[in-house]
Amino acid sequence: DSYFLIGKSSFIKGDYTYSEKYFRKLVLEFPNSVFLIESKLWIAYSLLKNNYVDSSLSYINNINDNELKDNQNYLKNLVLAEINLVKKNRFSAYDYFEVSIGFIKNNSKKSAMYEKLVGIAEDYNDIEKIIYFLEKLNIYSQNEELKHDSKLKWLRYNREIGNLDLVRNEIDKLLT
Repeated sequence: DSYFLIGKSSFIKGDYTYSEKYFRKLVLEFPNSVFLIESKLWIAYSLLKNNYVDSSLSYINNINDNELKDNQNYLKNLVLAEINLVKKNRFSAYDYFEVSIGFIKNNSKKSAMYEKLVGIAEDYNDIEKIIYFLEKLNIYSQNEELKHDSKLKWLRYNREIGNLDLVRNEIDKLLT
């Protein structure tokens, strides 16, 4: 338990080398631990954060999907999404992010993930994806200010691509 907590807290602090060290220690010394699979996922994530992208991918691909719980599936798909972002495969990254969101039970966490996806799509100027992610963000957000801001962005991006009827209809709904 201690190794896992030290590894995870080191990861959160941004000390990925130290994090990897403790997760590896747990995997090697306690192969029957309840934290074994999750530790392997955190090792892959730590490798990625230390810019060992191919090692991270290789490590994560050796983890058997049949044994994963929801939180582990979330983490695996999150790591795969970030690997794809680093490798400039943004459409695969989008897909992995959405698969990972499917394993989240909490709407505020889903909202945070969609907010992140909006930012990524904006970086690439993927307007269709921005609009899609803004719609999802609006569904899961509990924050009225965030909902308002995402709706304004949604209107702006739809106007940019010429969806004027859609924009007019949405404005009419908002006004009524």
